[in-house]
Amino acid sequence: MGLFCCLLQMNDLEIELMQIVNDLVLNKNISVLNARITGWKKSRKGEIIIEKNSGVTLDDCALVSNIIDNVISHNKIFEDLKDMSIEVSSPGINRELYSLDDFKKFIGERVIVKLKRSIDGVKNIKGIIIDVGASEILFKTNKIEITVPYSEVQKANLNREIKV
Repeated sequence: MGLFCCLLQMNDLEIELMQIVNDLVLNKNISVLNARITGWKKSRKGEIIIEKNSGVTLDDCALVSNIIDNVISHNKIFEDLKDMSIEVSSPGINRELYSLDDFKKFIGERVIVKLKRSIDGVKNIKGIIIDVGASEILFKTNKIEITVPYSEVQKANLNREIKV
């Protein structure tokens, strides 16, 4: 899947865990969007973000958590993660965008984007995703349209309004 070449800020171990788990949950229509491993030795924590077109349930989170436990227990490359606590959750309404594919999926949506460096005098973008190319994204703000190389995106989140 092309998604893995475009992930923001993930190390090799996180990407490997994500790929293995994605292969195992494919038939359940669940996708692992991101895996973060933080801490050291006995205080390690795994934060796994999953999505499902019909919505993520507690059962989906429990299933993925159990799969991760099994993957870690039976794969030597994850030996240092055996005591890791695992938290599996949905991405939420103002979810982080983890890949170029995520930007494509949310064309027309409002986002908040933090760039690694200033581009055309802009370091933070609050606007709408207009278009996504092979390696760049076009945003429209209240004042300008700006094209940003995907490699310059440090962090991006949807910016949806909740109306009550």
